[in-house]
Amino acid sequence: MKIIKKLIPVGMVLPFYRIKGMTEKKVSDENKKLLDGAKCTRKSIYELAACGNKFKDFVSEYANCKLNVKKQWSTADDMENPVAICVVKNDLMRMKLFLKYYRNLGVKQFAILDDHSDDGTFEFLSEQSDVMLFTTDKGYTTVRRQAWITKIVEQVGFNRWYLILDSDELFDYKDSDKKNLKKLATELHSKGITRQKVILLDMFAADALYSEKISNEDDVVKVCNLFFPEYFLEKTLYDKRIRGGARGVLLNDMKKKSPHVSKYPLIYADERDVFLNSHYYYPFVRNKPDKPSSVLRHYKFLPGDKKKYEERIKKGNFFGNSKDYVAYLTIEQNVDYKKIVETMEVYKDFSSTNAISIMEVK
Repeated sequence: MKIIKKLIPVGMVLPFYRIKGMTEKKVSDENKKLLDGAKCTRKSIYELAACGNKFKDFVSEYANCKLNVKKQWSTADDMENPVAICVVKNDLMRMKLFLKYYRNLGVKQFAILDDHSDDGTFEFLSEQSDVMLFTTDKGYTTVRRQAWITKIVEQVGFNRWYLILDSDELFDYKDSDKKNLKKLATELHSKGITRQKVILLDMFAADALYSEKISNEDDVVKVCNLFFPEYFLEKTLYDKRIRGGARGVLLNDMKKKSPHVSKYPLIYADERDVFLNSHYYYPFVRNKPDKPSSVLRHYKFLPGDKKKYEERIKKGNFFGNSKDYVAYLTIEQNVDYKKIVETMEVYKDFSSTNAISIMEVK
């Protein structure tokens, strides 16, 4: 399979999986039956269903996905302004920062799915006039999240801009201090760009991995202001993904253990787009350019997160049976955190990303 991946160009990925799907007709028929039963009308979903086992789990989750709208937003719709989408569970402090930050960048509407929060997150979101709030009967899995997001976009509408985000991600770009997201989206569209590639830039505190200096949402950005600037590009069937960063160093293996940290959070979604994975979307040929020009500041390690990660390990509901979270809980025992912090850069504003060699400088 590795040899095949090297020989087949990215643009040929779908034809290859169509051939593979033909050899697994039974699975493809099962996928088609699921979609027919769900009264799916989207051609791109049926294309994925024709790929056999490769996307079977996503197709199944999509076909069985049912969302409940608990409240609508009461703000006026603006088709040229990005709608921010987020799936969240028990993350009240981050959500307070999230809404404040993106409102400041000009976001007028949020579509948020609350996954059975019991810490006040749901109640807080219910009070926000610019939030359309969704719930679902089923609990989180990595694949199910992507089906949720795909369904949310279908409900809000195609042919408009979206910001697809996690609660711990703050999108930043050149001139963000004077250019709002609507203007950025307009500029991208004028250049024929429909997906903005970014680095998921892990942010850290100087004093400890899980800093106790953070007591409210305003402390998060102030305290966690360090990042590790070394990243590299790696060719895949879906795009040129980005790996590296501090988590690779903290896990003692940059090449093998560093996570996949490229994303496309800002996207002009039409009826072809399917949010198949949190790091790449279908159609894969739209996952361009190769180099990132923006970042998602990523606040992965905050007080209280240890308990949350232990729950994810117990449930095994994240990618690879939550194996990444098993590794995160061993970091402090396996590395000298203070020594690694000395190699990090301070994030002052977007110009700080000049320290990252793979950034697309414009």
